[in-house]
Amino acid sequence: MAKKLGNNLRLFVKAAGAETFAQPQGQGNLTINRSSSPIDLGTKDTGQYGASAPGPKTLSLAQSFIPDLPDTAYARMKSLDASGDTTIYQVREKPFAEDNVVFECEMYTVFGNTDGNQNAAVGTSATLNAATAPTVDEI
Repeated sequence: MAKKLGNNLRLFVKAAGAETFAQPQGQGNLTINRSSSPIDLGTKDTGQYGASAPGPKTLSLAQSFIPDLPDTAYARMKSLDASGDTTIYQVREKPFAEDNVVFECEMYTVFGNTDGNQNAAVGTSATLNAATAPTVDEI
């Protein structure tokens, strides 16, 4: 079985008012975060150890960038951050064609820190929070 390589995954954002997707340039690390808050099932009968069941799942993507401007896809993400609107994001495997989608979800966009280190290119990161359940989740 072959290992999946991180550089074979790329983020795509849906274009405004269109059914097409664009790849923001300057992508770095992509992290898909999944978690669940526990539902407490503990009672006096469970004794020293509590019991819990998984609660609602949360899902987010963290994408780092060294922006390569001008870039319409990156600008689209920045406008989504400013407006608070959601859009569809995809993660595609190499060769990054429309039929290589391994993840798709409607998400909110939040840009975080901007790194302006003296001896490095300016970097930034975006966190994408799920607005709905993913329609494709094969990663």
